[in-house]
Amino acid sequence: MAEAEKRAFGRNLADFLDLNEAEQKLLDSCFRGEVCSLGKERPETPTPQNTIRAGFLRFLVLGGDAANPVHEHGVLLQGAWIKAPLDLRGATSAGDVYLTRCWFDEPPTLYDACIKGTLSLEGSRVKELAADRLSSEGDVFLRNGFKAEGNVRLLGAKIGGSLECDNASFTTGKGDSGDALNADRIEVNGGVFLRNGFKAEGDVSLLGAKIGGNLSCIKATICGSGAGLSLEGMAVAGKFFFRQNSPAIGNVLLSGARVGTLVDDEASWGEGLDLHNFTYDAISATSPSDGATRRAWLDKQQPELSGKDGEGKFFTPQPWLRLKKVLKEAGHNQQARQIGIALEERRRHCGKVGKDETLVRPWRDMHSGFVWVLHWLFGAFAGYGYRPFKLLYWSIGVWLLCATFYDIAAYRAAFAPSSAIILNDSKLLAACSPAPPDAPPNPRHNWYLCPALPSEYTGFHPLMYSLNVLLPVVDLQQEQAWGPITPTPSKVWWPNAYALFESWGGWAQLFIWGETLYGWMAGAMLIAVVTGLTRKQEEE
Repeated sequence: MAEAEKRAFGRNLADFLDLNEAEQKLLDSCFRGEVCSLGKERPETPTPQNTIRAGFLRFLVLGGDAANPVHEHGVLLQGAWIKAPLDLRGATSAGDVYLTRCWFDEPPTLYDACIKGTLSLEGSRVKELAADRLSSEGDVFLRNGFKAEGNVRLLGAKIGGSLECDNASFTTGKGDSGDALNADRIEVNGGVFLRNGFKAEGDVSLLGAKIGGNLSCIKATICGSGAGLSLEGMAVAGKFFFRQNSPAIGNVLLSGARVGTLVDDEASWGEGLDLHNFTYDAISATSPSDGATRRAWLDKQQPELSGKDGEGKFFTPQPWLRLKKVLKEAGHNQQARQIGIALEERRRHCGKVGKDETLVRPWRDMHSGFVWVLHWLFGAFAGYGYRPFKLLYWSIGVWLLCATFYDIAAYRAAFAPSSAIILNDSKLLAACSPAPPDAPPNPRHNWYLCPALPSEYTGFHPLMYSLNVLLPVVDLQQEQAWGPITPTPSKVWWPNAYALFESWGGWAQLFIWGETLYGWMAGAMLIAVVTGLTRKQEEE
């Protein structure tokens, strides 16, 4: 008795005399290290055969007393009605604590509790569960029919094994709003499993969680009333499974989260994502990797983040760049290029182009309009550097188109030699200079077809002439030898511009100017692609 007097109330069996039938059975089972089964299913009503006082249960969880020690297996209880609140604040268990398929008529409290083994509330029902800073050397099981009718709190908990919430139901309670399951800053050496019938009628939060294994959200239902699924700042060493969720889970916040491998499907993601600074090392081979699907995934971000609405107040390229990098490293080069092109289009769509990502609106000022046009041209002709062959195809098209026009114009006497020696020869002028517009066609009155033109003079070749105009740094002697015949200028400038549209020579001059400008533009784009200037911003 002297020993009992040194212990706090509730630490001696004498404090719980007149044990009922269920309590006596539990005491005997704990002594032998056996499971005490008071029923195969969770009870709906209390009876002497299933009721366990919470204080007596705490006495056993802490190890009993000297005369009634608890086996090192711990407390293994099933099918009990636990009366009054189970208070394990700051307590340390003697071993495992299995309270499976039990009914807690008052919310249990496990603040700062230390479980020397596994904590299992599998199949049990609680009104609420407060277990902030809980420490468990083994697993924590809230699974297989576990039901919480109010908030479940595991803030700052440390779990040596895994946290399993498969086929469990969480809710915020009647009239409440907020988190159904809050495990912010939790540290789990194993995995976290929210799978196979996991249901939360409220938000689920794992802000800043550290998970040593996998995070599995498979065949889950989360009907958040606010944030939905908050995973901001989370670190997962293994894989993040997010698939087969129906309906799709919206408002998934992954800002600043880090995972090893992303394993997902398109249908599981709802609207309202936050992928800012979300990093992952790889995408599973079983997950979508095509550019269209992945771009749709990025577009499920909140409008102010995705820029889909054209505003993009907080638009950042990081989610796009991370996706492009991961796809490229996986060998999906075509898909990576598609994401890179889509990113540039979104930048322009949001009005954020240029090195400093400043807001650009082409209708506000000349500088903005100039930058916007250049950016659009770079995309149209070179795919922002991701499709350099596109520039080649455009250039070939411009070359052949202009060559065809120059050939037609030359047949209509629109070109003449540029040599002063040729033009000062009166016999050649008489033989080859174009006839008046109203004269009948005569090949002899055409420098291009004139047989009197000396054979040693460089002939006019439409293909080479067009190529000479197109390539700004290459001289094929065509532009130097031949030029379009244009109307004689007048003193007033605007009739001169109008006159170019009235003759084949004038049109030829317009084509030459246009092809020259295109040549310089294409050359600048080619230099940008070759020197990697288009990747500078991404490297930064």
